[in-house]
This record gives sequence, C-alpha cells and structure tokens, in this order.
Amino acid sequence: MVAEVLAKFGERITQQLKEDIKNKPLPRRGGKSFVANASGDLADSVRYEVTNSSLKIYANNYIYYLMFGRKPGKRPPREVIVKWIQDKGIQSDIPVNSLAFLIQRAIGQNGTTLYPTGSTLISDIMNEALINDLKSDLFDELVAEAVSSFRTLTKAA
Repeated sequence: MVAEVLAKFGERITQQLKEDIKNKPLPRRGGKSFVANASGDLADSVRYEVTNSSLKIYANNYIYYLMFGRKPGKRPPREVIVKWIQDKGIQSDIPVNSLAFLIQRAIGQNGTTLYPTGSTLISDIMNEALINDLKSDLFDELVAEAVSSFRTLTKAA
C-alpha cells in the first residue's frame, strides 16, 4: 500500500533529521559552527504521520529558525533564551536574565547567525536521491495495485 511506502520514508526522514539535529554542525558567523541540540527537546519532538496518502513531518515550531534563521526586528521571547542558556550550561559573570536580555537584544538588532542564508538541515535530507527513491517506490506500489485490481476484474468477468 502507498501508506506503507510513505511510512517507510517518514521513518527514514525523521531518523535522519533527529540525527542531524543532534550532530550536524550549522554555520555561525566568523567561520565557527554549532550543533542545534541544546536540550534534546527538538530532536525528541520530531515525528511523522501518514494520513490519506500524505506524509507529514512534525517538530517543535522553533525548527523554523534553525532552517531559515531569524531576521532582525523582533526579539525572541526571553524565557526561550534563558532555557537555552541553562540547557547549554553557559557560565557568565552576569545574571542569567541579564545575559538573556543581551542575547535577546542582539538577535532583535542583528538577526541570528543563520539569517539570511539559512541552513541545510532539511535540504540535505530531502535531496534528489531520496526523492527519486520515493518516486520509484511509489510507482512500483501503484503499478502493483493496478495489476492486482486488473486481476480482480478479469477473475470477476
């Protein structure tokens, strides 16, 4: 069934995405890089669902900012920055709330390091090889279903 093919690819995509969130270096200004996995919450949130012959991949909403970055203008919520500081175990001579405010203000003024270029977090997974594999498996499944339907019709006749 088509749903089984989609589930196979959903599993493949979500496993690779979880692995990349935990281990893939993302670019940072100054030639440095960082790994997106601070608390493990994002990787843990990745899942897929197959319904009505469609595949949907889910993750915490902030994956958007790891894919595209955050443009200057609006500051991120302070509580998110505080949690990130704590999850990363960042030590500072200033209080956590003050450090969070400074980071929050810098992101509001300059955007994140991933803006405007974004990252390859998803595009490296959804590559041409994966899409071709999916097309091939779906085509094979559709042909098998058509042949089965044709055999059923010819037996009934």
